[in-house]
Amino acid sequence: MTLSDKDRELLLQTFTAEAADHLAGIESAAVALETRPDDAELLNDIFRMAHSLKGDATMVGFPRVAELAHALEDVLDAL
Repeated sequence: MTLSDKDRELLLQTFTAEAADHLAGIESAAVALETRPDDAELLNDIFRMAHSLKGDATMVGFPRVAELAHALEDVLDAL
Protein backbone atom coordinates (compact mmCIF):
# COMPACT_ATOMS: atom_id res chain seq x y z
CA MET A 1 0.00 0.00 0.00
CA THR A 2 1.37 3.39 -0.96
CA LEU A 3 0.48 6.43 1.12
CA SER A 4 -0.08 9.84 -0.33
CA ASP A 5 2.25 12.59 0.87
CA LYS A 6 -0.60 14.00 2.96
CA ASP A 7 -1.34 10.63 4.57
CA ARG A 8 2.36 10.02 5.22
CA GLU A 9 2.63 13.43 6.89
CA LEU A 10 -0.39 12.68 9.09
CA LEU A 11 1.07 9.30 10.01
CA LEU A 12 4.38 10.89 10.97
CA GLN A 13 2.64 13.58 13.01
CA THR A 14 0.70 10.89 14.87
CA PHE A 15 3.86 8.85 15.42
CA THR A 16 5.74 11.90 16.70
CA ALA A 17 2.99 12.80 19.17
CA GLU A 18 2.61 9.24 20.43
CA ALA A 19 6.38 8.72 20.65
CA ALA A 20 6.67 11.90 22.73
CA ASP A 21 3.97 10.58 25.06
CA HIS A 22 5.70 7.20 25.37
CA LEU A 23 9.08 8.79 26.05
CA ALA A 24 7.64 11.16 28.65
CA GLY A 25 5.91 8.23 30.32
CA ILE A 26 9.09 6.15 30.28
CA GLU A 27 11.03 9.03 31.81
CA SER A 28 8.45 9.64 34.50
CA ALA A 29 8.21 5.96 35.41
CA ALA A 30 12.01 5.61 35.42
CA VAL A 31 12.32 8.51 37.85
CA ALA A 32 9.66 6.93 40.07
CA LEU A 33 11.49 3.61 39.83
CA GLU A 34 14.53 5.21 41.45
CA THR A 35 12.60 5.55 44.70
CA ARG A 36 10.62 2.31 44.25
CA PRO A 37 13.05 -0.16 42.62
CA ASP A 38 10.94 -3.19 43.54
CA ASP A 39 7.77 -1.83 41.92
CA ALA A 40 6.94 -4.45 39.29
CA GLU A 41 4.01 -2.40 38.02
CA LEU A 42 6.33 0.48 37.13
CA LEU A 43 8.64 -1.91 35.28
CA ASN A 44 5.66 -3.31 33.39
CA ASP A 45 4.50 0.21 32.52
CA ILE A 46 7.92 1.09 31.12
CA PHE A 47 8.06 -2.19 29.20
CA ARG A 48 4.61 -1.61 27.71
CA MET A 49 5.52 1.92 26.57
CA ALA A 50 8.81 0.71 25.08
CA HIS A 51 6.98 -2.11 23.31
CA SER A 52 4.42 0.31 21.87
CA LEU A 53 7.18 2.65 20.73
CA LYS A 54 8.95 -0.28 19.05
CA GLY A 55 5.83 -1.30 17.18
CA ASP A 56 4.96 2.23 16.14
CA ALA A 57 8.52 2.90 14.93
CA THR A 58 8.50 -0.31 12.92
CA MET A 59 5.19 0.62 11.33
CA VAL A 60 6.42 4.01 10.12
CA GLY A 61 9.81 2.74 8.96
CA PHE A 62 12.16 3.89 11.73
CA PRO A 63 14.15 0.73 12.41
CA ARG A 64 16.78 2.39 14.61
CA VAL A 65 14.12 3.71 16.97
CA ALA A 66 12.60 0.22 17.03
CA GLU A 67 16.03 -1.28 17.79
CA LEU A 68 16.57 1.15 20.66
CA ALA A 69 13.15 0.37 22.11
CA HIS A 70 13.90 -3.35 21.77
CA ALA A 71 17.19 -2.87 23.62
CA LEU A 72 15.25 -1.15 26.41
CA GLU A 73 12.90 -4.13 26.55
CA ASP A 74 15.93 -6.42 26.93
CA VAL A 75 17.22 -4.34 29.85
CA LEU A 76 13.81 -4.38 31.50
CA ASP A 77 13.60 -8.16 31.05
CA ALA A 78 16.88 -8.44 32.94
CA LEU A 79 15.45 -6.38 35.79
